[in-house]
Amino acid sequence: MSRRGVRSRLSVLGIDPYRVLDITFPARSVIGLLVHEQYKDVLLAQLGKAKINIYEDFNPCDPAHLADPTYKDKPNAERLSIAMDIHRNRCCRGLARLRHPIAVAVGRTFLEEGFITDEDLQETLSRCPGTPLTHKKAFMAPNGSQGTSEDQEMDDATRSDYDDGL
Repeated sequence: MSRRGVRSRLSVLGIDPYRVLDITFPARSVIGLLVHEQYKDVLLAQLGKAKINIYEDFNPCDPAHLADPTYKDKPNAERLSIAMDIHRNRCCRGLARLRHPIAVAVGRTFLEEGFITDEDLQETLSRCPGTPLTHKKAFMAPNGSQGTSEDQEMDDATRSDYDDGL
């Protein structure tokens, strides 16, 4: 099932799909919904009315959820590390789809829960839609450079003209 399909089914259940910030698929037959804390009780009530099983204590980092057979024979510690890394990547991808102000708040929660690192948060926030540009980024060319040599020459010429006027 796709995220679009989940949103459609939530709508049929009377759940506002726009209140759902992110949808994940952390394990077989499990769908994770990221919602605002204020909407959590409404969502749980609607899901309960529809008799949908809710896993309150679900741990997305449990190695038991690794379905890829290549991990089957790995030691449990390594499987745990892989599961945590998959969850960390899932959290970062979800954050990157959120608008910047919302991603900041959700990212802080993910950081406090230990799902992501501070470096993950900073890097992911820089890619969110609506991320404010830093002063330096605002004047960079699309390829990441700070302009051409012609730009530098013009800048130097303008600066010398300005200095001459003082």
